[in-house]
Amino acid sequence: MVLLRYCGGKDGHLLLQTERYVRARGQSAALGASFWEQISYEPRGAVAIPFFRHAVLKLAMSGGHTVYATDVKRMFSKETLEQAKTADKLLADLREAMTAAGIHESSAANMMQVMGVTEVAMAAKVLQMQLKGEKKYSSLQAIAHDAALLLGIPSAWSAHAEETASGAAASSSAMDTMRELLPDGSVQEPTQILHEAGYLVGGLVRRKADRTEFKVLAVKKKEVRLQQLDTQQVVKAPIQSFLDKEWTSFTARPEPTVYQDLMPFSAQWNLDWQAHVFIAKLVAELESLWYSYDYENMQSKMQLDFKPTKALRAKENLAKKKLYLVPLTSKIIMKLDEAPPPANGFLLDTTWKHDDRAFYLVSSNVMPRQIDENEPTGFLCPFFLAQPTEDEGAANLEMIIVKGMNGCGQWPLMRNSRAVKAGDALLFYKEIEKKNAEPLEAASPPSAKRLRTKTTLS
Repeated sequence: MVLLRYCGGKDGHLLLQTERYVRARGQSAALGASFWEQISYEPRGAVAIPFFRHAVLKLAMSGGHTVYATDVKRMFSKETLEQAKTADKLLADLREAMTAAGIHESSAANMMQVMGVTEVAMAAKVLQMQLKGEKKYSSLQAIAHDAALLLGIPSAWSAHAEETASGAAASSSAMDTMRELLPDGSVQEPTQILHEAGYLVGGLVRRKADRTEFKVLAVKKKEVRLQQLDTQQVVKAPIQSFLDKEWTSFTARPEPTVYQDLMPFSAQWNLDWQAHVFIAKLVAELESLWYSYDYENMQSKMQLDFKPTKALRAKENLAKKKLYLVPLTSKIIMKLDEAPPPANGFLLDTTWKHDDRAFYLVSSNVMPRQIDENEPTGFLCPFFLAQPTEDEGAANLEMIIVKGMNGCGQWPLMRNSRAVKAGDALLFYKEIEKKNAEPLEAASPPSAKRLRTKTTLS
């Protein structure tokens, strides 16, 4: 019953026209059971509107706009149904005028496309959907008028004619899309059509049937010239096969990049690698200095007050120049000259000359998590624990420079510049830059208390 009522009778010519239009657009959207249930719904009052039902079907399946089952259901509401009846009547009038003019929609490809785009425009108008890049109409009659002009039949809706907005692209509106077919059914702008479908001249395509790969050489009105990649043979394929999505475009895998000679990339020419090797030499020099200055004896002569005030103190009396602090650390980092130096880092004077790298000593101290004499944890280097003072007279440590055994760098060490008593804090002089602060405003003087005098009543 649905086929007889809504698809054009026994021959189903409306269904056939819809199928041809959708195939020409190269779309195959899955709509779902609920959509088909709503599109076949028969409301009370014997409302058939077969032309408009197919208009909604074309809109949904051609990819012009996403149409849900709820949208189809809404067209049977009281207000929308009247517009749907008007659209159905206009589509019927257009077909009658075509018949009177001797034009048969199914026999001419361009006529079928004109009517298909007209139906889609009317369906979108009734369902209040704006098609991307298409002309916006204020009435259904205006759509019918433009269609009549393109079909070459008299228009009964000339009073509703609307101008296309200036600046719109020639192929962007719904009516301009109708002009893409010539009277013989060939495509007027085939290159643009294929481009919109995802195929480019010079691009690579693969036939879905046998996965044979081709290069697109040129696009003609009815055919596409191709070159088969494996045989280099030039062949041609109908343009309709591309619109029917029988082909898929793909991107060729990039050609492999081969480096025949790896010697220029050897470690001996790589500055990053050489810089890390240089750091290893610096670490070896630092370890040698640490052993040279009797690290076990030096470490045992000091203690660290961590709270409430951090201070490195001598545990016994020390004569002048008898305490040496070596900057032992596992963090020797490198920076390019334009990079900012690390905070609290000591710049090393090194023999590195290959580029503008600078090398810094940074503390790697790790505070003990628990105090356990049997299983000590953490790492403490006294060099980085000594505190600075801006009072030069209070400082009892001085900075000296010692050359490493391998001649890679000159190392900063600290030693006591005068005798130190047990319990004294070990301090080195450092000029602290004072920031200029705005002076505070003077407070107003307190108001004078009112003097109270006693008077004697006479």
